[in-house]
Amino acid sequence: MNPQILGEGNVLFNIVGMKSWNLKHKLDKHVGEKPNSHHKKCVKASSLEAIKYLVRGELAFRAHNEGENSIYKGHFLEFVEALGRNSEKIAAAITSGGGNCKMTSPIIQKELANACAVETIKKIVGEIGDGFFCVLVDESGDCSSKEQMVVVVRFVDVRGFVVERFIDIVHVKDTSAISLKGALECLLSGFGLCISKIRGQGYDGASNMRGQFGGLKTLIQKQNPQAYYVHCFAHQLQLALVSMARKHEDVDWLVDLFTPIIEVFKDLKSDSHSKDELKSLLLVMQTFSFVFMLHLMVEILPLTNNLSQSLQNRDQDIVHAMELVQICKKKLQEFRDDGLETLYEQVVASCGNVEIDVPDMESRYVKDKKSKRLAPFVTNFHYFKNDCFLHVIDVVLKELNDRFTPENTELINCVACLSPCYSFESFDVKSLVRLARLYPNDFEDLTDKELSSELETYIESVKINDHFSNLTGISELCRTLV
Repeated sequence: MNPQILGEGNVLFNIVGMKSWNLKHKLDKHVGEKPNSHHKKCVKASSLEAIKYLVRGELAFRAHNEGENSIYKGHFLEFVEALGRNSEKIAAAITSGGGNCKMTSPIIQKELANACAVETIKKIVGEIGDGFFCVLVDESGDCSSKEQMVVVVRFVDVRGFVVERFIDIVHVKDTSAISLKGALECLLSGFGLCISKIRGQGYDGASNMRGQFGGLKTLIQKQNPQAYYVHCFAHQLQLALVSMARKHEDVDWLVDLFTPIIEVFKDLKSDSHSKDELKSLLLVMQTFSFVFMLHLMVEILPLTNNLSQSLQNRDQDIVHAMELVQICKKKLQEFRDDGLETLYEQVVASCGNVEIDVPDMESRYVKDKKSKRLAPFVTNFHYFKNDCFLHVIDVVLKELNDRFTPENTELINCVACLSPCYSFESFDVKSLVRLARLYPNDFEDLTDKELSSELETYIESVKINDHFSNLTGISELCRTLV
């Protein structure tokens, strides 16, 4: 053996190799049995420090070319080499060994990064403690077509701040609700978190996530009824409108035409070959059906615009948002009841301005390029009223009712009663007692009368306390209470 000696006569690394490598006790002697051996100190001073730096900065580890002649070998190797240039011991540690024996090998990098991840999650779980939390879950396929689930937790920390923490990405065998629940339960239990402590669920609108009978939210609520599911408001509205377009083929057809029309108009100046395509699109656009659906959408979208703008605000007034949901439904219903005649007049006027033929409403409706013999016998009036006008509005109303459910609406309206805005103007004892009863396990020791008395004492206390004046939201109230 030809040992390399570093510091106080300790043998750290072998230049030409190590005999009896298959004997475990020899390897232990080489590495150093004590945590403070020189070998382990060098490892900590190089690879681990680089890993910690990159993890904190959310920086990539690897590079496309990590060879000796590479101009830039990647963040990890370049950082470690920079450390080595300032320390002979570190330089010796990172250059010794070969292949995966190096403390800079990809395997070691992954192991150290995983160790950092575990310690980070332990810190997050420690912040949650024995408190309640919400789970936010999404699932999708990665670049290798493997299904995976992303898990985030939301909770109130010891300072009263509402925080969200990324926990893990978990590979699942499929995206069925049962598989996702099993993976979520396994992940949480592995970190000492229990489903019984979940007080909220946030997923997308897919059936496997929000399904009433077999969705992930339903499976968790069967085990923990207090884990209420609330979907992002803005996403709910967007899904309601998209669903309407997908469920009505004429609206879907109108949406499909939009992109090619724009592209053709963009190419008109430079491409003489687009004239035929333009003519075809213009023929489609110059029909009564196209103009009718266009005017219908022009009428519907403004009815949802105020709601859409409110739901996308970062500082969302949930009381106002829920009022807008009801107002939107009411306006849509009023348009459904009384808007057809006015809409028809607008369509006819538009067709007259651009010389588009208006069909006889009492004649038989036949879809373009369809056989009259196979077409159902309905009049044009019946088709445009029932299959277009009423059907589109009914789909929007149904989607709004399905996605803004009475349960979620009640839950959010009750929570809104805690708002400190305008000197606690929204405070309502009855609604807050109802909110408490939605969480029976948390308030089972208090009667309605006792809870009402405590709430009345609370509101009088915060109203006369200067610390609670001029608060603008429940999150600020939470921090002030802490």
